[in-house]
Amino acid sequence: MNERIIVVIGVIVVIGLLWLAWRLYKGLLVRKISLVAGQYRGKPTLLYFTADYCATCRLRQTPVVQELVGRLGSYITVEAYDVTENPDLAKKYKVLTLPTTIIINREGRVNAVNYGLTPLSKLEQQLGNL
Repeated sequence: MNERIIVVIGVIVVIGLLWLAWRLYKGLLVRKISLVAGQYRGKPTLLYFTADYCATCRLRQTPVVQELVGRLGSYITVEAYDVTENPDLAKKYKVLTLPTTIIINREGRVNAVNYGLTPLSKLEQQLGNL
């Protein structure tokens, strides 16, 4: 019985360390991206990375981005990029998966990087904090 408890605790510790490592890695990525995002100044900007072959992008994330534009269009800038047409830009912004959305504040600094599907409420909250 004690051995099982030790194994369970070990698994929990490993998962916690992996989660912490991911958070640290993502923080480093945000700092690296901030160095190249300076061209976006003035309005908060949403960079949306997608591709034709990405079903999640087409069917789920694009409608979310379109609704966001409908709600906040005059207050933000939204730029969508196809990673197959812009591989250098995707590399520059450390796009690891699709869809990826990046929130850049008025000063041109990265505020948030979202890997995978991001709900409208989270994007609004991230942009609202600016």
